[in-house]
Amino acid sequence: MDIKKLYSVDLVAFDFFDTLVHRTCDPEKILSMWAKAVKEKYSLSISSSEIYKIRKQSEIKLRKSGFQDVTYRQMLRGIHSELTALGFLKQINISEFESESYQIEYQYELEHLFLDAENMELARICTENGKDVIIISDFYHSKEFIGNICKKLGIRQFFKDIYVSCDYNARKSTGELYKVVLKLNDTPPKRCLMIGDHPISDQRVPGKMGIQVFPVSYTGVSGFITDKNEMERIARGMSNGAHVLDGYVGIMYLFTARLYEIASVGKCRKLLFCSREGQLLKKLFDIYQEIAHKDHWIDNEYLYISRRATFLASLRECGKEDFSRMFLNYDSLTVVDFLDNIGFNQGEIADVLGRTGIERDMPAVPRGKRAEFDEFLENDEFIRLFNEKREEANLLLKEYIRQINGNSPIWMVDIGWRGSIQDNLFLAFGRKVEITGLYFGLKNAVRTAKNKKIGIIFDNYEDEKNYSLMSFNYLDLEKVCAADHGPVIGYDRKGKMIEPKILESEEELAIYRYMKEGQDRLAESFARLCLQFDDSIYGYSDLVYALKSGYLFHLCVRQPENYKYYFDYRNIVVENFGAKTTEIRNKFTFKGYSEQFHWGLVNYIFRFLDKAHLKAMYPVGRAYCRFLYCLKKRRLKRVENEWINQKI
Repeated sequence: MDIKKLYSVDLVAFDFFDTLVHRTCDPEKILSMWAKAVKEKYSLSISSSEIYKIRKQSEIKLRKSGFQDVTYRQMLRGIHSELTALGFLKQINISEFESESYQIEYQYELEHLFLDAENMELARICTENGKDVIIISDFYHSKEFIGNICKKLGIRQFFKDIYVSCDYNARKSTGELYKVVLKLNDTPPKRCLMIGDHPISDQRVPGKMGIQVFPVSYTGVSGFITDKNEMERIARGMSNGAHVLDGYVGIMYLFTARLYEIASVGKCRKLLFCSREGQLLKKLFDIYQEIAHKDHWIDNEYLYISRRATFLASLRECGKEDFSRMFLNYDSLTVVDFLDNIGFNQGEIADVLGRTGIERDMPAVPRGKRAEFDEFLENDEFIRLFNEKREEANLLLKEYIRQINGNSPIWMVDIGWRGSIQDNLFLAFGRKVEITGLYFGLKNAVRTAKNKKIGIIFDNYEDEKNYSLMSFNYLDLEKVCAADHGPVIGYDRKGKMIEPKILESEEELAIYRYMKEGQDRLAESFARLCLQFDDSIYGYSDLVYALKSGYLFHLCVRQPENYKYYFDYRNIVVENFGAKTTEIRNKFTFKGYSEQFHWGLVNYIFRFLDKAHLKAMYPVGRAYCRFLYCLKKRRLKRVENEWINQKI
């Protein structure tokens, strides 16, 4: 600016946003962040995008009522009234809501502002030349709000006063605020200089009024997503990347966001992610928190645990225990399987079998079904050794849990299915500790008031229709979430600490090495999706259908064509609990194959074409898979609409 121009004016006015200060994000993102924070603060069962829309509508209503500009208090009263009418905030008085909202928005504005060095230098020069320097802004927050920001930024001393549209019900864009400022400062238009970036409010309007103008330019940050269709396209696209495991990105986001919300509403002090599948789940949860909720972090820890490490500790004394829970998932076990599952090492197995004269391949069955096995369970040497090991296992497990979680209620996270580890923990603590288990999915899980289980993506106890759509090929998720260490087989005391005993072997780590590249890509894509949600007005609840349909596309189209990827890793998997023979683990079940027929044998389409040397027919296979996807997607839409109508 030509310094000589200052000689002809007495009053220099600066625009505030995009002139003196700039935001590191789109201004709409501040409003979106406020909406998300309000939802989280008051645990509202309404999407943040709806709160954002209510805010926008409140502002529009006030303007239609004759206000040139609205005050923050007026707008908040409208928002509070609307949310209360919808059944929310009934217990929150308007004064508390105003105070909390102000603090939330003030903090977010402050965190995302930085000074414009050149324009602040202009303000300093004007002050040093004896000019009255002011700030003039079209904004719904008051002079106090902008003044507090200026103090925090260390620039308040440069400005004689601050004039904000909402304080005077007059805007720069109409010229009315300029009239107010000129009158209050007793300054004719030609003795006033306006410095700002807006071509209309800061340049054309004051220029027509005879105010001298010095235009500055600034291109703000853009890219904030307010269009739902665009966000749906992005969410689906993330699940359709080059690697087959990209198909899990959207559904893992849905799981993680719901997991956070449930834990937050439940006032969870610490989430315990169960090894080994919980390792990837924890990694994704930490990525999600760092991007979306770093100011409201839920403490979490990796819990070294397994069915094998908890089963013995959950049993009663030998005379009272029937071992029936061991046989729930297996028609038959050998006595070696039985002893291995209750924590006997190979030396102890050989010793007790030698002392009792029992053959290694003798079938182990529930009490009362085989006299020979019943006699074995009543053997004095077996009873003595079993009770000693059970008591020690129970003591070490409980100490390990308290070491990590204290005496707080237990919140555990795992991939799911029945929640047998949680059941073992519940029994090990004598049914006296409250446990909440949060799972990707549950299948016929037993739960009680103190032993709660929640299937986040599917749960046939809660919703059979959704379960049938989202649970297809669910066992593959165990391999997708492979960990970089072997199974936990028990616990040892090391000084004052309890440490897990981990079985490390090449066999156990082979599946992780096979999956690692895909897991890394999944985590990277997951982080990008988190950033996209963070840069939009939408939360997970706005895009449930899009996220689920992206996963459905993976199940119907991507996974069948990439069957070799899944077929290969199934040959790597090692079972470390239950029956150890492949024949038992992969036995034929009519129920299992009926599900495959229900899904149009989609898992076998490309396998059949390859075996029949008909790769030229791949386009037909793809068309068939996409047709099946369209059918399933229509059903998913119907199920989601039914769920929404039930909520309404």
